[in-house]
This record gives sequence, structure tokens and C-alpha cells, in this order.
Amino acid sequence: MGEAIIEIGKRNGGALSTVIDNYLQNFLSDHTKAAYLSDFTDFGVFLNKIGVKIIHPRDVSTTHVIKYRDYLRENYSPTSINRKLSALSSLFQELCCAQVVDINPVGGVKRPPSIVKRERLGFSDREVNRILESYPTENLQGLNNRAVLTFLFFTGCRISEALAVKVKDIEERAGVKAVHIRGKGEKIRTLPIHPKLSRIMDELIERRCKGPEDFLFTRFKGAGEDANEPIKRQTVGELLKTTLKRLKLDQSRSLHSSRRTVISNLLQSGARIESVANLAGHANVNTTLRYNVRQENMEDNPLLTLKYIAD
Repeated sequence: MGEAIIEIGKRNGGALSTVIDNYLQNFLSDHTKAAYLSDFTDFGVFLNKIGVKIIHPRDVSTTHVIKYRDYLRENYSPTSINRKLSALSSLFQELCCAQVVDINPVGGVKRPPSIVKRERLGFSDREVNRILESYPTENLQGLNNRAVLTFLFFTGCRISEALAVKVKDIEERAGVKAVHIRGKGEKIRTLPIHPKLSRIMDELIERRCKGPEDFLFTRFKGAGEDANEPIKRQTVGELLKTTLKRLKLDQSRSLHSSRRTVISNLLQSGARIESVANLAGHANVNTTLRYNVRQENMEDNPLLTLKYIAD
């Protein structure tokens, strides 16, 4: 529907168009906005494919959505199907609230159960040490590379969050250094800085002569560089890939794997799930649990500790 529903809004007057525009503009992340718009468009393409003409959003029925779900099952994983249906449902819920439609046609549609894969997408402690130690800090390029990777492995931040940090976001609280992280929805959370990370951050700031308004992680171009031009996430991603290749480590891992590694380590060490969710910037603890990639040994399973006493 995407482009189709926007065009419908324009044809049916300003009120409907405004509701739809406001809904899309409400997303702070351009990436999220583009993903939702893509999901709406996919639905529109499907309706055109089966010969359904939509004049007004209320013309979309539950039957149309069920057919769309069954079509998606032939091409997408349960997780992707649920995401696409959730996007549609949230849009129609907005239209219901604005009294543009009477019911949400997606609301009663059964969704496939998500399959939770327990793939090992994180890094072992030994791998993390090898990755970080592979960059000597004697030269600025090595220091720059080691600093950004150390930040990811010692904070569990999203790469976009790490690259948005400025020197002024670092402060000392009760004798402990901390960094302010701007997460999804512009929510700010404050994380303590591990001593190992603190040392390399201090060295980076000093040797690259950074001021309070400078980004912590900036491009390295040698003499005459623009010291306040942040590193691109693609550059850091390529840095990790080349490092894994050079060290002959599994290259299927990505920058996000560092986040999974941090969360898994914290959960494995006995940290409270609520605390880990807060530091990770998760609104729901169930999301945090899905990040746990450390395999649970069967011999340590609590079921084996059960002791029933006969009457």
C-alpha cells in the first residue's frame, strides 16, 4: 500500500493525507521510516498483483491481509512476516484513532510463531582480546581503530550511538567516568566507562587534540585532516571484517555481534535482566533475552537439579 495509500490520502482530501504524513514523520529514525514505507509499499504491490483496487484505506479487509500473510510465508521468515504485519497494523491503528477507518483489518490476523535461533553470533573472550590487541597504539591510525572497537566491546552500544558520542558527553560521576549515550527515540542513558576503555579514550582525546564539541571517533586522514568529521559506520564495519580476515576468525560476525557479546557476558555473569535492558537501551526485557548468544551447557541445566521426595 505505501505509495498507494499516500496517493489515496492526497486524492481524498487533506485530513487523510495529514494523518498518514504525520504518522510517517513521527519516526525519528530515517532508517525506521524507510523500512515502514517499504513494508507499506510491498503490501500495495501485492494487492495490485492479485487485482485488488483500493480507493480508500477502509477498502482493505482482513481477507486481503490473510492472503498477504500466506503469500509472505512462501518468501519470508516468520520474523520478517511479523515485522511487516506489525508495520501495517500500527498504521491502521493510527487511522482508527483518527477515525479514518472503523477497524484495524490486521488486528485479528494470526501471525506465525517466531523461530528463535541460538546461533553463536557473538565473540569469545579470547577473540575480543585478539581483535583489540591486533592494533598497536603507537601510531594514530592504530590508536583510532583500537579505540572505536574497544568502545563497542566495553559498552554494548549500537554503532550509530557510538559514532554520535562527543567529548563533552564524557564526565566523571562520584569518581567514576561515564558517557552519555543518545539512543533510539532520542532517549539518553548514562553508562559507566570501564578502566581499560577510559585509558584508551583519554589517550585518543589527548593525542588527537580533541575539544569538547569534537566527535570522539573521527576519520583519520593524516596531516591536515578534519578532526571533527565522524567515522562512517560502513568504515567501522569494513574495519572489523578486515580484522577478522587477517586474524583468520569467523567472518560471519558483524558490528552488531559486539553488542550481542556484551549483553551475553553480562547475563552470564549474573547481572539482573532489568539492569542489562536499561544499559542496552531496550524497552522490553524480552528483547534483551534474545541477545543472549552464549550456549547453555546441558549438564548445567537447572532441570537436572530437581529432587523429588517420596511421600
